[in-house]
Amino acid sequence: MRILSFLSGLAVLFSSLALLHIVHYYADHALASDHTPAFWIKIVVILIIDVFSLIGGICCCAARDSPALMEDGANPMNTASRARVAVQQVVPFFAVTNIETSVRYYVDGLGFSVPKKWVVDGKLRWCWLELGGAALMLQEFLREGGNAWVPSCKVGEGVSLNFICDDAIAFYHAVKSRGIEASEPQVGNSMWVTSLKDPDGYKLFFASKTDVSEDTKLSEWKG
Repeated sequence: MRILSFLSGLAVLFSSLALLHIVHYYADHALASDHTPAFWIKIVVILIIDVFSLIGGICCCAARDSPALMEDGANPMNTASRARVAVQQVVPFFAVTNIETSVRYYVDGLGFSVPKKWVVDGKLRWCWLELGGAALMLQEFLREGGNAWVPSCKVGEGVSLNFICDDAIAFYHAVKSRGIEASEPQVGNSMWVTSLKDPDGYKLFFASKTDVSEDTKLSEWKG
């Protein structure tokens, strides 16, 4: 790219000098009535050089700005391609007040599994939870020490996750049977939706597709 920029600038400079030379040359000989063939030949040659220099400058500019010749990372298409290849999953990372309480809620109440965890001196510090194709991470925030963090409000306030499942109604009945509070399923955006709040206030929505009329509540539906 630097070479192309240099060549385009050089070509434009050369064409400008050639054009300037024509002007001076013609001015010096303008009053002469007997222009020789050599005079006109020189004018034509300089014009041809000027035209080709301009064309070269334009081509170099166009090649310099071509996406195919941009430096690595500068081409939006290359960046998008790498992102599509590299990204596999987004996993929310929740800071929680009491990780033991949160794990019981998600595992015993909602049916998550714990395939990964980090235990320090017999205490669970971090874990990775999974339910079907969904995953999230939990870690209890420290209240003392260099990495201490004291939230100004309930940590889950304003944060929500949407889980798309096969049967939100079945999920609702399952968690209710385990003593978990959940809202009555209702149709919204062509989906049955039930919502819950975990111990830290993180809001969880479980939804499944349906052709039932909008705003229909489970208690009103005769399925």
